[in-house]
Amino acid sequence: DGEIDHHRLDGDACVMVDPEEDAQLWTWRVLLLAITGLWGANFAIVKQAADVLGSGEAITLFTAGRFVIGAALLSPALFQTSSKEVIQAGVRVGALTTFGYAAQTAAVSMGTQAGTAAFICSLNSVVVAIIIGQKTGCVSPRTWWAIALSVLGVACLELPAMLAGGGASFCLGDLVAFGQPIGFGVSYVLLEQALADHPEDELPIAATQVLVTCLTALAAASFVYGGVSLWELPWGTLFPAAAESSSSSTLAGFDWTVTGPLIYSGAITSGLTIWLQMVVFSKLTAVDASLLMTTEPLWALLSAVLLLGDGVGLSDCVGGSLIIFALIVQQGLIFNGENDTPDVGPRLAYDMTVGNATSFD
Repeated sequence: DGEIDHHRLDGDACVMVDPEEDAQLWTWRVLLLAITGLWGANFAIVKQAADVLGSGEAITLFTAGRFVIGAALLSPALFQTSSKEVIQAGVRVGALTTFGYAAQTAAVSMGTQAGTAAFICSLNSVVVAIIIGQKTGCVSPRTWWAIALSVLGVACLELPAMLAGGGASFCLGDLVAFGQPIGFGVSYVLLEQALADHPEDELPIAATQVLVTCLTALAAASFVYGGVSLWELPWGTLFPAAAESSSSSTLAGFDWTVTGPLIYSGAITSGLTIWLQMVVFSKLTAVDASLLMTTEPLWALLSAVLLLGDGVGLSDCVGGSLIIFALIVQQGLIFNGENDTPDVGPRLAYDMTVGNATSFD
């Protein structure tokens, strides 16, 4: 009892997590679900601001402002890095997440609905499992069943609307949105490796990741406004009441339709939750974490219903139920075979260069 089972799959060494150790990870799983809920709400909240801003240029500026806030809050951690390798790891992860964010922003601005973008984003679990499966062979059959169920859930939520509209509801933005699971999925695998290599550098990696996205967003904002300098950008657009009346110094009567979502998406979903994500990823595997994050579309749907007045149909209920069922299967709450232990444990780092698995015990 209490020993970790060692198995060999497809020629690669795999370390299977101890069941007792796995049970102790539920605190981190619950925390990740809470983080995912905040991210899910972000779709509807940012959509409200985008509707007010209207133009694509203003939405790009909003995105830049969001990450400026997040980067500013995390910036003190940049001076706490233990080595240049930490910065390099953060830059790699940041570049991939930036790609995901760019696909998300472009898709929504091209007409993709907030819920559709969120459901497509949930496919990052497929990307993670494929990468880990190819590199180590250490993805359990139970995980593949969970992925299949989650993909089926996405299909139930996405296909009925497209078929009902004869394809009219489908737009180019839906294809662009598939950049999300690619960017985010690969970043999760690299993030797990980075935190295994530098377990004490959670905050510096988070700060570097957000800084990379921030700089890219600022460059994009400058470009869409004709290449103007950063201080010449119309930042007042993000503070509509202040732009109309510079004498307004109180919160009373202040227009929060844009500024509120800006603060939420900047401080909460681009700052606090990114740091908490680092902490969680130092405890959970990328496979486990990515499947937990497939609940994000459910939170996005709930937020869209509450904040945007979107309706919920039978297909939404079926699709959402399948995603929840996938999560239950993955966590072994049902159909947990005697030899079907959880996937590679949190103390296993993946050598993405040579495709080997190394235990840090």
